[in-house]
Amino acid sequence: MAEDPFETLKKFGLTNYEIKVYKAIALKGPLTSTEAVQYSGIPQPRVYDVISKLMARNLIEFSPGKKRIYKARDIVDSLKNDMDAMEKSVTEISRQIELSRKKSDAIDPYLWVIQSERKLRSEIKRNIDGADAEIMISLSYDELKHLSENLAGAIKRGITVVAVTFPDSDGQDLDFLSGAILLRRAGPATESVIIDRRAVILRIDRGRKELNYAIYADENEIVHMSSYYFYHTIWKPAVPLNMPPWANRSFNTGWLVCWYINEARKEGYSVFAEIEGKMKGNITRISGAVLDVKIEDGFRHSFLIRNRNKKLWVGGRSARIEDVAMYSCKIKLKN
Repeated sequence: MAEDPFETLKKFGLTNYEIKVYKAIALKGPLTSTEAVQYSGIPQPRVYDVISKLMARNLIEFSPGKKRIYKARDIVDSLKNDMDAMEKSVTEISRQIELSRKKSDAIDPYLWVIQSERKLRSEIKRNIDGADAEIMISLSYDELKHLSENLAGAIKRGITVVAVTFPDSDGQDLDFLSGAILLRRAGPATESVIIDRRAVILRIDRGRKELNYAIYADENEIVHMSSYYFYHTIWKPAVPLNMPPWANRSFNTGWLVCWYINEARKEGYSVFAEIEGKMKGNITRISGAVLDVKIEDGFRHSFLIRNRNKKLWVGGRSARIEDVAMYSCKIKLKN
């Protein structure tokens, strides 16, 4: 037997009697207190106490006049504060789990097939809300709108957001991305989200909506290949729509930080980099002025810094020819 959906109100702190009276008023109402007892089956002496508590929760209201008639209020409006608080708590729990995963030394790859739109959006929101430094995203206008609050929140937190939209948007309808590096591609491409160069979500389009699904992965090589797909197929053919003011920014992706350094130097900025990464198999933290950038598509995206008395080449997380494989990078600009 299917569960009565009204029973889920227990999650909002309602008692059995409160649920029974609310259900009676919502489905049969408006009702008098006597009718509420009749339809709910609760004891007569309890009805006024229960009604009082339902009114305090803004779940019901009564009509003016000598004889009170009770009717149900819009349940979404009534429980909005509770739902907002629950969503905030769930987001914080998700963030704590994500932080724990990042700190873990586990190397087992994680691959997940997502087969529902609701779960897909939930997973994207969870990752956006848990981002530390960088979000690269390419989605249709409708999907971007669904994520508007999460993306706006990430931008407000100082996350570097790169968004590529498709022909269904001209960019003017994406005001919530005003603080993002925003581009527009002439045609659609695989919808993808890459978070902090550690996790990727790819929508697999098989031509029929009911057959579509998505994959989530945090395996380094899969993220690496997805990042370069984003660069070559989504980023490079796209036309810039918005470039936020030049500012100090954080990055996790090698090719993206190289692009930002190049563009900042063209604008006359001196660039200083603080890097966490791996050098000769060991975790290292280095910093210094950026001296040069080398971009050879399909081979390398790297930049040269002066660290004390040494000059070191820095590449992305999967760097093989550079001195340092970068995990994260903070760029500071000086005009």
